[in-house]
Amino acid sequence: MALTPVTTAAPLPPGPESRQPTRPWPASVTMAGTLSVAAACMIIFNEYLRAVEARAAAWLYSQLLDETTAAVRTALLVNFNNMKIVGVDVTQSCSSSLLVPPFLLMAAAVLLSARRTAREVLGGLLLAAGIVALGNIIRLVAIALVTVHYGKQGYLWSHTLGGSALSMVTMVLALGAFLRYGVRGGKLERRMVPVPAQGGPA
Repeated sequence: MALTPVTTAAPLPPGPESRQPTRPWPASVTMAGTLSVAAACMIIFNEYLRAVEARAAAWLYSQLLDETTAAVRTALLVNFNNMKIVGVDVTQSCSSSLLVPPFLLMAAAVLLSARRTAREVLGGLLLAAGIVALGNIIRLVAIALVTVHYGKQGYLWSHTLGGSALSMVTMVLALGAFLRYGVRGGKLERRMVPVPAQGGPA
């Protein structure tokens, strides 16, 4: 039976050279400026974000491991078997305050290029930021867990090796999500699939 390649996806939209901007230029500048200011604020006022992350990590730790936890300012405290209290401080280098701003700046650049709608760019940005935040909270819980059971040596290993590896994986996933949905707009590529030809020889 003869096979004839046919397209199964809708035709691709016009290329960037023929596509008209979908937003007025002043609106793009305003949104890009807002994202840039937000990136700067996350770095300058990082202590507030670190406190939120400490509380979120304390809650997740208590839900997963049934231990008494608390968050004091930027520190995650674990009361292990009511015998000892172990604390892990969420420093700026361990928080999302340094990981999310690059995505805010990339989103601002895409908005200024006028090649994607604000909905696409902001949707990709929110997805990437969510991946970074969730990954970092899981990282904090893992570091606290290892520290509780293995002490200072466990903290050093989990922070420098395990934590760094998890951060790299999280950033790769977040970057891929942003490029897929915020930059490319989630468009499907044209694919060629062989199907039986109409009236061909058997």
